[in-house]
Amino acid sequence: MLDWEASRELQRQWLSRAGLTLPRQFKNGSEIDRPVIIKLYGAQGGKGYMFIRDAADFERRAGHLKEAFVIQEYVIGVPLYIHYFYSPLEDRLEIMSMDRRYETNVDSLGRIPAAAQEGMDVSPSYVVVGNQGVSLRESMLAEAYRMGANVVRVSKEICGPKGCSARSASRRSSRPTCSSTSWRSRRGSWRGPISSSTGRRTRI
Repeated sequence: MLDWEASRELQRQWLSRAGLTLPRQFKNGSEIDRPVIIKLYGAQGGKGYMFIRDAADFERRAGHLKEAFVIQEYVIGVPLYIHYFYSPLEDRLEIMSMDRRYETNVDSLGRIPAAAQEGMDVSPSYVVVGNQGVSLRESMLAEAYRMGANVVRVSKEICGPKGCSARSASRRSSRPTCSSTSWRSRRGSWRGPISSSTGRRTRI
């Protein structure tokens, strides 16, 4: 199953089939018609990510990139990382905890009013330096469970209880997916894989 988690393309197909709302992706810089974020492939903790305003900004700042990357719509909201655990023995889904990442220097820049940032020669950096535990409002727990349950359901459809490889799963479905149940949530919008942290434990 790890090969499914390692592929951004397969992750997107997996979560889309589960009914999650996903940020729009662009195939190239000329398609950009809104603020986006450039994400490099690999587990680099946000290193090299760039906020891009429009197509012209992309050509000026990211057109030279040699590494593989994805162009993703920048969603403004509260980024929460929900940590799930699913037991196939008991057929039970649990929310283990939740957290948010602290990223430098973009979190510090967010504390400075936009007018005061004008003229500052500082480029945002999205390198993750730590995680902070958070508790979700009870009114939003039902939506969090729905998202997790849908991902588990699709994982079962694609890869049975004995698991599968990327090749075997693709033969079983034209829309392959994986069995991990953790993602970044913003009221149902997935934005990327998560890391673990402590927090409130709830069961279903």
